[in-house]
Amino acid sequence: MNRNSQDMEDVSVFQRLVEWDKDLSKRLALCSSAESRWGHLRPFMRLLEYSCHGVPWFVGVAVLILMSHQFETQQRLLNLYSSK
Repeated sequence: MNRNSQDMEDVSVFQRLVEWDKDLSKRLALCSSAESRWGHLRPFMRLLEYSCHGVPWFVGVAVLILMSHQFETQQRLLNLYSSK
């Protein structure tokens, strides 16, 4: 077994998701200027930015934390709320 396949076995699902998220974010950042590859999507990305699309997530998680009566559920939601 070579080193690369052994490294892939040691990588957790969470680490794979983080790497996928970083890669996707890097690709979506390509619409940061009008001349870029995905520059035609720039107006839509700016619309998302101005619409405060993160606010409903913060409010929803806060409401779920307050409505939850189980400590484990509250802990998971708090982790979701404070994730980066």
